Amino acid sequence: MNAPQNRQRADKTSRTNRSSISFGNKPPTSYMPRNWRDRLRLPLDYYRQHVANLSAPDSTGMATGDCPLCADRGGTFVANVGHPRGHWRCDAGCGEGDMIAFAQRMFGLTFQQAVRSLIVRA
Repeated sequence: MNAPQNRQRADKTSRTNRSSISFGNKPPTSYMPRNWRDRLRLPLDYYRQHVANLSAPDSTGMATGDCPLCADRGGTFVANVGHPRGHWRCDAGCGEGDMIAFAQRMFGLTFQQAVRSLIVRA
């Protein structure tokens, strides 16, 4: 049985000084507004733009259509357009999530890119 190797601690002189680390040099693409959830598009308008044959929402706010993420065209896409986050699921099994997850999967975006694409510009 091998003896565990002891880790050697770095002395204080070799540690990085916090004042030398630059925190403010992030690219401008990493900016996210604080109130981004309040500024998202309406789910009904967004899904009407991207989902074929989207039905009118029923009394619970659910609308169905053809899923743009998979080849199944039997009205398997279900979206809760009455909820501000616009939760969706595909009954054919290709996924589920909110509007942000939909934009990420549909267009291959990162989370921040998807949020920026869903924010209503004033």
